[in-house]
Amino acid sequence: MFRSAVVLGGLILGLTQISVVVAQTSIHGTVISQSRVSGANGASMLLKSVRTFAGPIRLYADFLNRTGNTIRRDVEIGSSAVAGTHSRQRAAGLVNGGYAISWRNDHPSANGGIRYSVMTTEGSYVARDFKANIRFSTSLTPSAVIAISNGGFAITWRDSARGTNWIRYFNSLGTPTSGESLN
Repeated sequence: MFRSAVVLGGLILGLTQISVVVAQTSIHGTVISQSRVSGANGASMLLKSVRTFAGPIRLYADFLNRTGNTIRRDVEIGSSAVAGTHSRQRAAGLVNGGYAISWRNDHPSANGGIRYSVMTTEGSYVARDFKANIRFSTSLTPSAVIAISNGGFAITWRDSARGTNWIRYFNSLGTPTSGESLN
């Protein structure tokens, strides 16, 4: 934000306030949407949905320290080796300072469904691109990633074909601590 004043002989004639908005970019393509997720100690992650130059939509993130400076930029969240569009992302800052991210992979195969990764505040992988749901369905929509006080997290999703809501719990390393259950 910039402020400028027009001054004539010591008399302020007008005050102009200008806001500069910088569009988020990615070296991988066009940013479609983004969301900022708060982490521990004031760190944050800028989660970006990107239509890649190759065509499919993938998730990338910028990791920022508590002063807002970028630590790592354009880190791939899911794996591009897993076919399908990565969309409808959700994320939460974890008690230990990392982040849990879930998304929908719309590929009509066993790799489709609700997938997740766990990242450190510096943008390193703790767990990369695992499947959260056990039952296969092409009509799953992620609802939330919920941080739990023990350092773990839960992922919820909806199976719109069956009209059911599901939940599964994980520890801070991304290892499932439960099966999927109706929520």
